[in-house]
Parts: sequence; C-alpha cells; structure tokens
Amino acid sequence: MARTLDEVISALPAAQRAQVEARTLELIQEVEGLRALRQLLGLTQEELGDRLGIKQPSVHKIERQADVQLSTLRRFVEAAGGSLELIIRLPDTGPIRLVGLGSRRPAGGGETPGGGFPPPTPPPPPESPQKRGPGPGGKPPKAGGGEGEKNKKKKP
Repeated sequence: MARTLDEVISALPAAQRAQVEARTLELIQEVEGLRALRQLLGLTQEELGDRLGIKQPSVHKIERQADVQLSTLRRFVEAAGGSLELIIRLPDTGPIRLVGLGSRRPAGGGETPGGGFPPPTPPPPPESPQKRGPGPGGKPPKAGGGEGEKNKKKKP
C-alpha cells in the first residue's frame, strides 16, 4: 500500500525531519522569475502594467527576459508593492547590502530636481587638431612641407 508524504516524513528521524522542514521554508520564500512573483501576489499582467504605466504585452516581455536591467527589476518590484535589496555574499565576509544600483536616486541619497538622477554630464568638447610631432630624424617639420611637397613639379 502506498504511503502519503506526511507518513514518510513522520517516519524520519527528528533531526532529518527538521532539515526537511527548514528547507521547505527556504523554498517557499524563493520565487523563480518575475512571472512567479506577480502570480504569488495575485496580480494580472494587465494590473501590473497599469501600475507601471505600460501595456500588458510589455509586462509579458519583461517577465520572459532572462537578463533584466536593475532599474527595470526595481520598477517591477515597486509596482508590485515591494522593495528591492541587493545582498552580496563573499567568502570570509558577512552579507554586504549594495545600495544605489538601479535606483532613481544617486547613490549619495541626495535629491535632484524631478527626483531622478542628475542630467548626464555633457561630453568634453572635441580636442583641437594637435600640432604635428617632429619629422624624421627628430627635426620639426618644415612649414607647409607635407609629404605632398616632394612630389610637386618645380617651375623653371
């Protein structure tokens, strides 16, 4: 006769049963993908799209992406009513909370007009043409004497 899962687990030694229960709780707290997160929260793609200010097909596209920008992920999570935290775990250190990535505010936390990042810094002006370096043998080039000068015909 087949046994139920509860019967199998109750037959395990107490220590092993505790490990199974702990892992079960870990897995319940993990969600694989943005679609599963949205479904866990009981939202439709259309509802989430309304919160994001985008159409349902765009939500579908975001959910299918394997590589999402942090700013997109943050907006998605915030629209679902949550907040995003990035935790880094390195060998020989405790967890490190990474802030300022993918946010709408500068990492320093300062406010900017409009609540977003400051406008991008304009690129530097193009450099003026530089003077030609020394010619062959380390001598400076003759004024107006480029390579084409050698091939010019001389007037008699």
